[in-house]
Amino acid sequence: MRIAGVPVGPGFSAPSLKEPSFVKNHLQEITVHPPAGSGWDTVQGQLESAAEDMRLVAMAEKRHGILVTRHRQHTFTVAISPEVPYGMTYERDEHVLTR
Repeated sequence: MRIAGVPVGPGFSAPSLKEPSFVKNHLQEITVHPPAGSGWDTVQGQLESAAEDMRLVAMAEKRHGILVTRHRQHTFTVAISPEVPYGMTYERDEHVLTR
């Protein structure tokens, strides 16, 4: 399934509609939740697909770049962010490893 041209289904979910996630009828953030037991190739493929969809939106707006954030071991967001210059993709790791 796709929302505003962005895949939603196993491994993908749309952000909460409580947040301002739609601008000019485009989704601005994709949350990636790989299925349990997924290998890194599956995760990487989902992240690359989400980043490409966000890149198309960012290119249309020509204002911000893409920020890929790891929140937990298997939870990532790919978002258009004013923190990132147009034409760039940054990565952020917010996941804290515990022993």
